[in-house]
Amino acid sequence: MRTLIDKTLHIAKERFTSLGFNQIQIDALLASAQEDLEDVLAQLQNLLKDETASAKQLAQTLHALKGLFYNMGNTEVGDLMVELESEQNKEVIKTKIEALMRA
Repeated sequence: MRTLIDKTLHIAKERFTSLGFNQIQIDALLASAQEDLEDVLAQLQNLLKDETASAKQLAQTLHALKGLFYNMGNTEVGDLMVELESEQNKEVIKTKIEALMRA
């Protein structure tokens, strides 16, 4: 999970710099984004472990992650969240998320 967050923060820093944000703004945005990513990724991991978690709960969490990744410029992972958002098989989601976390 740490590698994914770090990669996304690196992409976001470059994106925010290219958009003309100053360093103070960038630091604040990155701190907030890191906290949000950590929270929502932890929520997703908990849902994947929870046998009673519904497809709707997973889709909502994946939707939130999609927005975070796209806002930060990590379109590759955002695209994966789009794909997984409509996936009904929890094991497929779990396998792809675990692979993402290991990458």
